[in-house]
Amino acid sequence: MGFGGGLVDPSRVPLVVRDGDAMGAAALTSPFGTTQLLAAGPAWEVRVVQSHARFTLGAQKPFAQFPSGSLDQDVDLGGQLARVSPRSLTWWTVRVGLGAELTFGRVTPFVDLLGDVQFGDGAVVVGATPAGYGSTSFAFVARGGLRLRLDRHLTMSLAGEVGLVGAPRFGATVLMGWVLPVK
Repeated sequence: MGFGGGLVDPSRVPLVVRDGDAMGAAALTSPFGTTQLLAAGPAWEVRVVQSHARFTLGAQKPFAQFPSGSLDQDVDLGGQLARVSPRSLTWWTVRVGLGAELTFGRVTPFVDLLGDVQFGDGAVVVGATPAGYGSTSFAFVARGGLRLRLDRHLTMSLAGEVGLVGAPRFGATVLMGWVLPVK
């Protein structure tokens, strides 16, 4: 368990209006007015390693980091200008991964290809009307990093990620874990 964070591109998330002003929201390509948002939150992973092959199942709960009102924009909605103000963007990511690792003493470099299923929620205000958004999407992420064995059962992993398909662009994780030797 630990923390993950990185840069995401909300314009690549297929947001669908859940409630609010559907006409106004449909005119927006990205209601969050940017192609780069910093996101961070808790991360959990369970991993099985067999013959240098890694199998990963995990979850992340990133929250977009932007001050309320910092991305306000005026948008033309069918000839009428409306103020669009993002309020929140968060999602659950379920991760499944395949990878490889090779241990050298206490240090283990690794690489993974992760498939992320993302369930997102967002809120904006269009004019004076709140609008809620939702999405379900998929992303591929390439990850590489190092796992350091701190003692017999405790490890720490540092990893960097780059998005290949979908909303994630760049990311990093710091995870602390326990080794449960199974024979």
